[in-house]
Amino acid sequence: MRKGASRVFQILQFRKLKLVYLALIAVLLSGGFFSLSFRSPAENSLDMASKINTQCRDDSSNRCLKSFFADFAKENSFNQTKQVLDALQEINPTTRYCHPFAHVISIAEVEKNAEGWLDVFSYIPESECSYGYFHGVIEGKYRSDPDFLIDSGFIESVCSRDLKKSGFSRSCAHAFGHVVLVQEEGSIENGLGICEKLLPDLNNPCLQGVFMENIQKDNLSEHGIKDRETWDVNFLNTEIAYCNQFNGSKQNECWRSLGPVIRAVSEVDKAVLVCQDAPEYLSRRFCTREVLGSELVFQFSQSGEEEKYSDECLFLSDQNQEYRNCMKDLISYVILTSASYKSEMLRYCEIVLAKDREDCISIVKSTD
Repeated sequence: MRKGASRVFQILQFRKLKLVYLALIAVLLSGGFFSLSFRSPAENSLDMASKINTQCRDDSSNRCLKSFFADFAKENSFNQTKQVLDALQEINPTTRYCHPFAHVISIAEVEKNAEGWLDVFSYIPESECSYGYFHGVIEGKYRSDPDFLIDSGFIESVCSRDLKKSGFSRSCAHAFGHVVLVQEEGSIENGLGICEKLLPDLNNPCLQGVFMENIQKDNLSEHGIKDRETWDVNFLNTEIAYCNQFNGSKQNECWRSLGPVIRAVSEVDKAVLVCQDAPEYLSRRFCTREVLGSELVFQFSQSGEEEKYSDECLFLSDQNQEYRNCMKDLISYVILTSASYKSEMLRYCEIVLAKDREDCISIVKSTD
């Protein structure tokens, strides 16, 4: 569906005309349009976001918005594109889950300068939009270079660079895990084998990327390697049995990737119970983080300023450390999904257990 991109792009191209041409066109057009062209960049972004939101409102698949951002990013700077996305998130809170938009934006950034693709890492957000920008950079390189070969040495050379970003190496390795599985034609054994050769701080996020891609199959399906599967109880049971074949980090990261599936087929309370059946402690914790984190993001995307939230970690209230771990996990999940949820997260801190309230607020405020 490209209905949103075509009309808005006509407006964009028009606004790129030089001032002299605008003056001539203004003679023929209404004064209202003329004045619109001279609004501030922030107003232009808001106007653009409003138009595209209206034109794509009937598309629940988000293909319309993805198509728009893919085209818009090719013709405009990253900052301009990001301003429109930020404005859209203010208008339509459901777009705060921005992973698919960030993905196509970064793909476009790489297409603009395929030779300098590594430079894109220096200016995209580190983890915002659930690592969507990072996924897009590596996917963009993979698409543009038929000779692009990913092995453990290459991942380390890219992800170990010092870009003064605290979570860069993890975000980078996670994104590579997704693309590695595509490169290996869906062979999990081969994908995990590449991840296992990495340095310890890169190993786990790469494993997570491989397992997540195997579950969600977004890139695999786009490349025609494997089709997406129906997320139902049968699929979940099959994947649980698969994850339980592993031990240690592999099991933990596999269970983390199961979180969205568990939440899709179960109400949140039952979903948490499924996570608690995982064999290892970190498997249970990672799975619970994904389930409760997605639930909180959903609440935030649907809520108003006066919305009252419930303490999602309350079932651990009699386990002091586990309650705090749960609270920290939720802060991390929500802020990584979108930094725009910071204000909602601060309101959430108001309802956590009194003894942990100050820590909750402090952690949220310290996030970038």
